[in-house]
Amino acid sequence: MACGRSLSAARKACSFASKRIDPCCRGGRLSYNRAMQNSRLMLVTLCLAVVAAILPAQQFVIDLKVEVVSVDVENQKMTFEDEDGTPYVGAVDEKTKLKAKKKVFRGKLTLKDIKKGDQVKVKLNPSDSRLLEVQLLKRAEAT
Repeated sequence: MACGRSLSAARKACSFASKRIDPCCRGGRLSYNRAMQNSRLMLVTLCLAVVAAILPAQQFVIDLKVEVVSVDVENQKMTFEDEDGTPYVGAVDEKTKLKAKKKVFRGKLTLKDIKKGDQVKVKLNPSDSRLLEVQLLKRAEAT
């Protein structure tokens, strides 16, 4: 529906562009062919701009099962490492989905509920180190 509105706006802009005066034309008026050529070009350009704005950029996501090393609630960051010992740092924002398996945690999961040693599955965007999703799989064993 948003695309339909944008296309109608593009058509209006193209019709306005085809009515403007082009100094290259004789008598200060556009010929019909020149006007159609300009409006088609403008319509194609605006449609491409609308499509580029609507479609999200290609995003690469790393899906990992890791162990939590530390949780910084104040700065909204988590540090974790995978089985090989490779450390990762991820930023948690308002768009990050925090989930848990039902047998592990019931209720709404918050960053405060995740502790050091917990096993989690994360979806990490490596370009900006932002966590897209955190799923609590297993609690750390109490010692």
